[in-house]
Amino acid sequence: MAWVLFVACAREPSRETSGDQTQAVAASASVAASVSAVSPSRATFLKALARDCEGICAHSFELKCSHAVDCKLNCIAMGSIAACQPEFSAFYRCLLAQPADHFSCDADDGVAAINEGFCDQEQQASLHCMEQNVHP
Repeated sequence: MAWVLFVACAREPSRETSGDQTQAVAASASVAASVSAVSPSRATFLKALARDCEGICAHSFELKCSHAVDCKLNCIAMGSIAACQPEFSAFYRCLLAQPADHFSCDADDGVAAINEGFCDQEQQASLHCMEQNVHP
């Protein structure tokens, strides 16, 4: 059973799918606009987060998950929650260190999920932080 990676994973643009290319370009433009409108230290953080999310989200494309194109923006959104940045940073570092065979597509979310037994503590810490600090 795979743990749901609660960040959807982003798709690297390909020449074959122009609609997906448009979405990927729009996502990159959105991140660039966000970065240019913040302080230099926040901009550095967001650039590093975007780079990390690209690496994490690559698994969804490698696995051909059904919602891979949605990953990068969702990954950045989760990783930039101020109250949980330390937990997400640790979780993302763990995910980046994992080989592709430690991931599988989640049937419900359509994105790559880290398999059970890998990054469990980091994922639980992130989930716990969200439960404690993020209220709808």
